[in-house]
Amino acid sequence: MDGTVAQLPHRRFTGKDVERMVEAGLIDPDERIELIHGEIIDMGREGEAHWHTRQRLISWLLRRLSPDIELAPDGPLRLADEEEPEPDFYLFPASMNVNAVRGGDVILAVEIADSSLAKDRQVKAPLYADFGVREYWIVGLEQRETLIFRLANGAYAEPQRVPFDSPLTVPGVSEPLVIKDAL
Repeated sequence: MDGTVAQLPHRRFTGKDVERMVEAGLIDPDERIELIHGEIIDMGREGEAHWHTRQRLISWLLRRLSPDIELAPDGPLRLADEEEPEPDFYLFPASMNVNAVRGGDVILAVEIADSSLAKDRQVKAPLYADFGVREYWIVGLEQRETLIFRLANGAYAEPQRVPFDSPLTVPGVSEPLVIKDAL
């Protein structure tokens, strides 16, 4: 054996393919998956700290969001046929149906990272930028800081690092968010 690995052909999937697999019982509807670059990615089990943080942030935001902004918790964000990542939540104009929202419509996408920081930064950040998501946050639970990516000229620059005890400006919310206080 010469140590080389053969490149095996694989099939890329679309969001419609995944829907059909769920309908056919091939994928459990409660399974935590997302579609990235046409590949079905297992998101793994959600930890307690992740769940708690997401619930608290969503609750905080829902009490303060401007009426012209909606919050979509979980669920796929349909960027393209082969791109349906699942942020923990995202904000979009209330005038839109959630199923019609695409990247450029997203005001803010949020990922809570306990074990997913590398994927959220190296895979999802460029993906969200490519599809025009204006602002993207990675709430790093271990690091106790939020990475804030803002779209400029079609890409995200180096993220701003904001400690959990510092205020964040949330689009569509007049009151600053201090993540430490929201938890």
